[in-house]
Amino acid sequence: MAWFETWFDTEYYHLLYNNRNHAEADAFVEKLFEAEVLAAGMHILELACGKGRHAAAMYRLGATVLGVDLSANSIAAAEALAEPGLGFAVHDMRQPMPGQPHSYDAITNLFTSFGYFDDEADNARVLANVVHALKPGGTFVLDFLNAAPTLRNLKPAHTELRGHVRFDITKRVEGGKILKTISVNDGLNTAGPFVEQVQALTPADLTRLCQEAGLQVVSRYGDYHLRPLDVEGSARCILVCQAP
Repeated sequence: MAWFETWFDTEYYHLLYNNRNHAEADAFVEKLFEAEVLAAGMHILELACGKGRHAAAMYRLGATVLGVDLSANSIAAAEALAEPGLGFAVHDMRQPMPGQPHSYDAITNLFTSFGYFDDEADNARVLANVVHALKPGGTFVLDFLNAAPTLRNLKPAHTELRGHVRFDITKRVEGGKILKTISVNDGLNTAGPFVEQVQALTPADLTRLCQEAGLQVVSRYGDYHLRPLDVEGSARCILVCQAP
């Protein structure tokens, strides 16, 4: 099984990333609505939604949202947020999207939840599925790391503590991918190593992949305040695309 089919369902994954900032997610989604990238009344599909923090923010601003994720544990946690008009389901985005073809006003893929795959052709499969699910002229938002500063500032090794649990983390670049190795020690037992990997796709790579799928890139942003993308310096690469 691929790393993302197992690691995301472990208790250690959820513990390591339990500090993810809901306020930051809310602020980012609010910016997308203020900029009219997303809007109240839209039917939105949130790909790789995790525990639903972005999906819930979109719902609070008036959208109908379905959040999907491969991790059954993440979806189980997200379902605590479910409301009429806000739902969650387990789904692999390499497979055709839930719902009828061309039924979504917008699809989002946020917080570097792309480029995980061993087979790079899976990137194209995901984007083809996005185009097939979007209404003509619909919006796709792809939020990814910005490769140049990420690689420049990569920490070879560090340790993070969550209560009595220690996570020893190393990072390296290999075969065009950023590999993050995580070993766990809770004082009594050890676990891992677990390995996360993501393709070091540049803004040019992401733009090309979207264009090859038939998506038109209409805006490029460099952070969650939606400031313009600086390829060498911005923290993020956020593409806003339009379906044919």
